[in-house]
Amino acid sequence: MLRDAFLLHIRRMLAIVRKELLVLFCNPISRMLLIVPPLMQIIVFGWAATMEVRNVDVAVLDHDEGPLSREIVRRLEGSPTFRHVFFLRGQQEVRPAIEQEKALFVMVFDAELSRRAARGEPVTVQLLLDGRRSNAAQIAAYYVQVMLAEVAAQTPLGRQAALAGGGSLDIRQRSWFNPNFEFQWFFLPNLIGMLSFMLGLVVTAVIQSSSATTVMVVGFVNSGLMTLRQAIHVIMGANVGTTVTAWILSLTGIQSDNFFMKLLMPSSFTPIMALVGVAFYMMSKNGKKKDTGLILLGFATLMFGMNTMSGAVAGLKDMEGFRELLLVFTNPILGVVAGAVLTAIIQSSSASVGILQAVSSTGQITFGAAIPIIMGQNIGTCVTAMLSSIGTNRNARRAAVVHLSFNIIGTVVWLTVFEVVRALVNIPMLNGNIDQVGIAVVHSVFNILCTALMLPMTGLLEKLACRIIPNKEGGDSVPALDERLMATPAVAMERCHEVTMNMGLIAVKATRNAMRELDGHDEKRAESIREDEQSADKYEDELGTYLVKLSGCPLSDQDRVEAAELLHMIGDFERISDHAVNVLEATEELRGKGITFSDAAMDEMHKLFSAVSEIMDLALTAFIHGDLSSAKEVEPLEQVVDTLKEQLRSRHILRLQEGKCSMEAGFVWADLLTDLERVADHCSNIAGCVVQMQKSRMDIHGYLDGVRSGSDEYRQRYDYYARKYALA
Repeated sequence: MLRDAFLLHIRRMLAIVRKELLVLFCNPISRMLLIVPPLMQIIVFGWAATMEVRNVDVAVLDHDEGPLSREIVRRLEGSPTFRHVFFLRGQQEVRPAIEQEKALFVMVFDAELSRRAARGEPVTVQLLLDGRRSNAAQIAAYYVQVMLAEVAAQTPLGRQAALAGGGSLDIRQRSWFNPNFEFQWFFLPNLIGMLSFMLGLVVTAVIQSSSATTVMVVGFVNSGLMTLRQAIHVIMGANVGTTVTAWILSLTGIQSDNFFMKLLMPSSFTPIMALVGVAFYMMSKNGKKKDTGLILLGFATLMFGMNTMSGAVAGLKDMEGFRELLLVFTNPILGVVAGAVLTAIIQSSSASVGILQAVSSTGQITFGAAIPIIMGQNIGTCVTAMLSSIGTNRNARRAAVVHLSFNIIGTVVWLTVFEVVRALVNIPMLNGNIDQVGIAVVHSVFNILCTALMLPMTGLLEKLACRIIPNKEGGDSVPALDERLMATPAVAMERCHEVTMNMGLIAVKATRNAMRELDGHDEKRAESIREDEQSADKYEDELGTYLVKLSGCPLSDQDRVEAAELLHMIGDFERISDHAVNVLEATEELRGKGITFSDAAMDEMHKLFSAVSEIMDLALTAFIHGDLSSAKEVEPLEQVVDTLKEQLRSRHILRLQEGKCSMEAGFVWADLLTDLERVADHCSNIAGCVVQMQKSRMDIHGYLDGVRSGSDEYRQRYDYYARKYALA
């Protein structure tokens, strides 16, 4: 009995399923929805979820330039996984390479890589991964591990280093921007993009000018305060934000007997707005209230001008010549050109849309004619940004190109769609007259559609701009210090800090390269040292001039102290680069005279090189990150460097007395010791400046005296470094 009931139930269910399937398959739309989405999912998910990583761009920072690093790079270039391997010139280029997604990871070789391998010591290769692309980065890191295992097994240097390190070459991985590969941070790039978009929208809605917003963006990119990717999102937001003006201007067309609706009419609220604006501006001493007053006066003037313009053009509707002129703009190409030219002349899309709204009050403009004109207005507004980019750096010009590309591509795509639809479908509304509200709707819809089209293609826009304005060999020598930033001194001070950081990285790189010249001459490296020294000189000149001007602006006490400290530090960084050239010239003198140091002398000098390298790293870390712990490490190490200098001088005198060294070599030896010891002195000054910036007072020498006064912490750190760099 139960079995029969169960079977009956099953047959009923099968009948229902069969009936529903027949219904589905009888409807063409249902068949499409049933078949097409699963096929698309198979294709998309199969492409997106693949565990294979190809066409990876890799950056290499090679401080070694020895046989082992060259072998690793050769294998990277020969791998089908890695599309393009390019070299970085210094530490300052590492962050932009990952931040701007030029490379999935950066491989860093230290200066002792090949020499350690030759001595049979374990070596370490540093891998800096882009944590935002975690899946690809982890897979690529695994490929690198496999490749290094092959190097360790197949090359003599690799085998020596692998045996010392336990059978493999050691990789130190570090993930940037998402160090723990946490899932919630995967949304951060998109979140930043949306925030940038909203920023552009809100700012443009307030100041009523997308051109002004874009000009500000170009200035920020030129100063390095904003990346090109961030600028793209702000520009998109500005294009949407500018539509607010059209909606405000459309209020002039309100016609109603309702009291509350009458209050929305510009003729009602404009006088009140103007009166409040004048009161705020004339009677208030508060800067924010004065600015609010100017904003209200600007809105009132805009509304008054719109009313006046509408009244002035009202009589045009009865003129035959005016109607014939409008017939010309029924051609969509001419409409786009007319809108672009008008906006380019007055350099304001808001103003040109306002003019179009005023003319629409005559009742002679159709929807079909207005749409191309509005599209052209978006192109014409790019002229202001293009003009503002003249004389700026490449990224600033690229930001202006992005604005132009965005509007041209959007116009071409949606104008094509509009004309195709109009040709295939008869839409009576397009032949109807458009009013002020209709223009506001069209303006908003068009800009939103352009943003929806281009927002997923932000990366392509960036690549297009980089293709139009390519990188030049050598790059910009000094990042721009835009005087427009002095209007906001805090922002200008932050920019000075960033540029000083770049200067410090260049000076430290030059010194490291100069020390490597003692082991072997490299013409390109020598030229790089001299170029870095010239760059440091330019940094000092431009930064010094900018900081002096900035000091005349209204700064906070903290910013004033920081400006003074930066003036000190740029002098120290410049002197470090000078000493790098001195070290280079000393090595060139040795080669020119055929002089060589003994093996014992070379070992001693390398010990000093290591100490100087570490003190430069500590000083630079302290400055870049405001790290007080690193700053406090500098002074005891500087005292150890001083001690090392005297020990090396004494040992060299003994070698002279024993006839193991020549007098000419002694002169060069003394010059090298002096230059390296002075590099350590400048690092000490930099660390002192960092400490004083944190304390907001100027007393570098007082700080140094206090550190050297004999605290237990200082003695412990001094003993540590003395043991670390003790001579054999």
